[in-house]
Amino acid sequence: MPVGPVVLRAGLAHHHETPAPAVTDAPMPAIAGTHPSILHRSGFEAGAEYLLPLAKVGATSPFLKRVDLLGAASADWIPADVGAPVTVWLEAGLRVRLGRE
Repeated sequence: MPVGPVVLRAGLAHHHETPAPAVTDAPMPAIAGTHPSILHRSGFEAGAEYLLPLAKVGATSPFLKRVDLLGAASADWIPADVGAPVTVWLEAGLRVRLGRE
């Protein structure tokens, strides 16, 4: 069965690495990224994602024909003296197309 389009992506990455006590002691500065104990790290991200339209697997409802399953795998490389230099993650979700077809 053919799947939807595969998209390769690349970009810049930026992490806020926050110690747990910083979040409990001062949640708003921790959320805003301004807490003094937050470690800011920048680097690069690359990944791939695919879409599987539900219409291709037999969905007949007008709403479900607008829904795609999304799966993605990504990794980032953030060179630094502290923290993990490489982070890998998987994502899964739904995409709903709005508007006229």
